[in-house]
Amino acid sequence: MLKLNQFLAAVEEHTGRKLNDEQRSGVTHGNGPLWILAGPGSGKTEVLVLRCLKLALVDEIEPRSIILTTFTEKAARSLQERILTRKAAVENRYSSVSKVDVSAIRIGTLHSIANDVMHEFRYRPYQNTQLLDDLEQLMFIHQKTAIAAGTSGASKTPPTDDFWITFGFLLDRHSDSYPGRWKRAKAGADLFDRIVEDRVDIASMIQVPDECLKQAVALYYDYANELYEAKRVDFAHLQGHFVQFLQSPQAQLFLEGDGSPSRPGVSNVLVDEYQDTNPIQELIYFQLASRVPHNLTVVGDDEQALYRFRGGDVRCILSFEAAVRQAWNTSTAKVYLTTNYRSLAPIVDFFNDFALSTEPTRLLRQLVGKPDIVAVRAHHEAHPAVAIIQRSKVAETALDFAGLVRELKRRKTIKEYSNCALLVRSTREHRPNGALTEAGEYARALRLAEIPMYNPRSRAMLEQPEVQITLGALLEALDSTDRLNEMSSKQPYQNMLLRDWRKAFHSEPRRSQLLQYIERVQSSIRNGASNNALDMELLELFYTIINREPLRQAQDDPEQTLRLSILSDVLEAYTNVYGAILRMDTHLRGEISLPWKRSFYFSFLDLLISEGLNEFEDRGETFPVDRLPIMTFHQAKGLEFPIVFVGSIGITPEYVRWKSQSKEFALEDLLKPWRTSLGSKRLPPFDAVERATQDTIRLYYVAYSRAQDSLILLIHEPNESEGLLTLPPQIGATAARI
Repeated sequence: MLKLNQFLAAVEEHTGRKLNDEQRSGVTHGNGPLWILAGPGSGKTEVLVLRCLKLALVDEIEPRSIILTTFTEKAARSLQERILTRKAAVENRYSSVSKVDVSAIRIGTLHSIANDVMHEFRYRPYQNTQLLDDLEQLMFIHQKTAIAAGTSGASKTPPTDDFWITFGFLLDRHSDSYPGRWKRAKAGADLFDRIVEDRVDIASMIQVPDECLKQAVALYYDYANELYEAKRVDFAHLQGHFVQFLQSPQAQLFLEGDGSPSRPGVSNVLVDEYQDTNPIQELIYFQLASRVPHNLTVVGDDEQALYRFRGGDVRCILSFEAAVRQAWNTSTAKVYLTTNYRSLAPIVDFFNDFALSTEPTRLLRQLVGKPDIVAVRAHHEAHPAVAIIQRSKVAETALDFAGLVRELKRRKTIKEYSNCALLVRSTREHRPNGALTEAGEYARALRLAEIPMYNPRSRAMLEQPEVQITLGALLEALDSTDRLNEMSSKQPYQNMLLRDWRKAFHSEPRRSQLLQYIERVQSSIRNGASNNALDMELLELFYTIINREPLRQAQDDPEQTLRLSILSDVLEAYTNVYGAILRMDTHLRGEISLPWKRSFYFSFLDLLISEGLNEFEDRGETFPVDRLPIMTFHQAKGLEFPIVFVGSIGITPEYVRWKSQSKEFALEDLLKPWRTSLGSKRLPPFDAVERATQDTIRLYYVAYSRAQDSLILLIHEPNESEGLLTLPPQIGATAARI
């Protein structure tokens, strides 16, 4: 048996860093629930990795009985790679651990693990069920459900006007006219996901006299029934299936095991990013750890909870101790990781003070008993660690920002432009009227200074040449007779865009290779037999198009590659829901089926036009080393940079009140009477404005804590540094002025 001190010594020799007392407590904890509150830059990932390895190598727990979940697949892959690397280092010194297969640890998102387990244990209600991603779910709702039904001639009755008076907050924009189908489909996705993820008691909800609430339940039942009939499941209902599986007799073999290495049961559950958990996930984790002594380890930081808009509920981590008492009548071991290894001391002091700058956030720190974050790195450098660039106009601030970046590179303070990052609330460079946004001013200044940058979301993606050429080529190939133009004739904006895309294709001077391919496709269609399927599929056509010049050359640019990959995701989602087969028309000789074209227009092109590609960009990205990235605060989560510039500083109380009226807060409050969770009812009942204040502080707290050596705030109003929420005067006074 490998001893604990041997294991720790081998790991510390490999990393060259000794664990501090807090980290060691998290790694070496024995049995029972463990709550690790991990501040920014405190080494939480290392603690999770070493705790898993300690269980497998020292405690000799069967690796297959250990479950480790995290928020994204990218994070899961990173954890798995680090576990294998650390295990190899230990094995280097102690060959006795070579027989332990740590790759058997179940690592992934909760969704992926739930899906794999139900297939592995052949849970009958889940067999042959197709999982819909977010895009596919949206298309399914648009195609199948009452909430998005057509307002005339449809087999289902869409919601009443009164319904949208009550639930109008679900729509992106309020309008006097009845909302379009895609707006209603998006609203439905938000409503249905929240009903499932918040464990809403719909049997009680439907008993209330309010007809709009009754209608909401009926719309949900309609959607759930369509999923059942089509043997489809979205991410929320996947979790619902998993809850039912864990309560079924089939789950006993999974949870308890049979003593064999392949069926060891579940001994330990470790959860990363627990601050972004929701009530149904909370229930799942408690069910997974139901065996005494309830080895459930949760790791997170309530001050870095950013995903309320996706259903994340920070109350789950805040009430974890209460939930443990309620579920298992036992105590919880608590570990605070508060030693920051990332940032210089003045930066840590800055975001510490910032977290305590409002009453609602001070109350939360007191509630969880979180100590201040403590910096390891003292500030000895000549440059200021926290600084402000403040000019009277955004264009002036932007020019000084770009000038400073250029000077940092000239002096070799930074090796690459990617050593810096610009964080803003929105990366769009232009407003709808064409005027530059704040991010646009910064981007313009960088271009003037000839500083390369990475900002693939700089404007609506449908305006980008490579996207327009691709869509124009698709239209030319599939609809040379321009039937889609007839379908869109009563929608002038859509009609104009279709023409623009075709024009972009025909006006591209390097299109000769692509044009030859499109002409061959057109010829195949003209010669196709009525009602026969073509020997090509939609995605095959798309991928061939983007691998012809000029689009092949576009893929040498990381921004253009990202945009084309997002377009491919939307197209793949469409084919998964509507089918990929291209069939000839029964009556119109030499043409693709007219019903297929109608579906392609109203269920794919109309989605792109209504929502834009920017709505479908949630993916982990690797930023080019030779470019300065411009990103949102959410994108920066989990990253770090030597120098961080933060814009969008001027948050006012009016903005926070406006934010408190957004759909996530309104839906939260509307469903609150029927929401079910384990321990959150014991928390203070913060109102919407207080919760919006806390969320705003969290957003900037994450942004400020990304900086390693310098945090520089970009301000462009005379009094902006005195904003109530983002830079109170007492904090601003500690920052150097540039």
